[in-house]
Amino acid sequence: MGGTEAQGEEEMAFGLTPILFPSCSPGQPPVELLRHREARWLEITSYWEKAMARRYKKVKVLCRKGIPSSMRARCWPLLCGGQVSMDRNYGKYKELEQSPGDPQWLETIEKDIHRQFPFHEMFLSPEGHGQRGLLQLLKAYTVYRPREGYCQAQGPVAAVLLMHMPAEQAFWCLVQISERYLPGYYSPEMEAVLLDGEVFVALLRRVCPKAYKHLQKHGVGPLLYVTEWFLCLYSRTLPFPTVLRIWDAFLSEGVKVLFRVGLVLVRLALGSSEKLRDCTGVVETLEKLRSIPARLLQEDTFMAEVRCRVGTRLGFSCRDRNHHQPPNPYKIGTSGHPRPHRAFLPHSPAPSPTQSPWGQASPALSCLLLLPPSPTQHPRAMPPQLCPAPFFCPTPQLSSCGATPPQRCHRIIESQGWKGP
Repeated sequence: MGGTEAQGEEEMAFGLTPILFPSCSPGQPPVELLRHREARWLEITSYWEKAMARRYKKVKVLCRKGIPSSMRARCWPLLCGGQVSMDRNYGKYKELEQSPGDPQWLETIEKDIHRQFPFHEMFLSPEGHGQRGLLQLLKAYTVYRPREGYCQAQGPVAAVLLMHMPAEQAFWCLVQISERYLPGYYSPEMEAVLLDGEVFVALLRRVCPKAYKHLQKHGVGPLLYVTEWFLCLYSRTLPFPTVLRIWDAFLSEGVKVLFRVGLVLVRLALGSSEKLRDCTGVVETLEKLRSIPARLLQEDTFMAEVRCRVGTRLGFSCRDRNHHQPPNPYKIGTSGHPRPHRAFLPHSPAPSPTQSPWGQASPALSCLLLLPPSPTQHPRAMPPQLCPAPFFCPTPQLSSCGATPPQRCHRIIESQGWKGP
């Protein structure tokens, strides 16, 4: 019995047994509350565009509380825009699925398929519908984006999507995550991940100086731990119920959720002198990051930590954080374009609206003016623009943001040495 429990804890730590025990997590809400939440989500999804245009803050709060398991297959494609992409490209996935694909990519994907959640019943058999469906989905992406091809980290992300929805919906959600939420993450150079790793270290210095000094002392760079966290969206790191809650918030608010989750994990593992006592080198430090007690990773407790404590340390209280939201893509101005938005960084003078972010930008930049891109031009082809969100770029909809990977606002701010209040 003890051996079984030890094996279960080890598998949970690496995200390998996610879905086997979704209803056994401690603090499971009562059935009546779950039914009430399901009814609310059914109501919201019945008039989705109006809800996102007029009640986005409420939708965001509900996502933070957790989307009911029965509603994720319906809500995730709506949140990320995968449903819209699927409707606009009717029949496209069938064409991609029937395409032979590049033999080199197919061989690489087939080698990785069996590694995706090997303890989950959906992916147990090489000939089962899970592994075959995942193979077809990833192959379709290499045909859809031949220049980017296949990245190993897309495997667990696609697998989680495939657990919740049909292959076509999962494909378009993967496209949205790869191109809208995390542009540049899965490219061959992975330049966005490298840059975000440095941003993470700069934020860690503010949120948890003790852990920052320890990591710097032992030469533990962000690529040793942040890369897997961000690329796989924590699907191979945390207990699965917690992963689902993180995805609920991530698809609603964007990439800032990944940063906040990572900061909480480092603080839980290395945030005190007592925790650092046994970490005498790189190996011990990385093991500490991988062996956070399961009780601290329980979904409700953990997500409350992500929302309040880290947000407060970054300069936002739980009450006023709603005043620093990304622009809502459903808010339309009189010209038919999304309205320009202004974002404010505390304790800084206002710059000139015409100041270029790539010239001699001041580190005390406090007020960024965003003009919406032309609807006829693809967002990734836009010239560098300042993203309107403070610290992070949580906006998954680049149609209202226009910030390509190297030009996200948090990278501009941190690269200029801005330390905040």
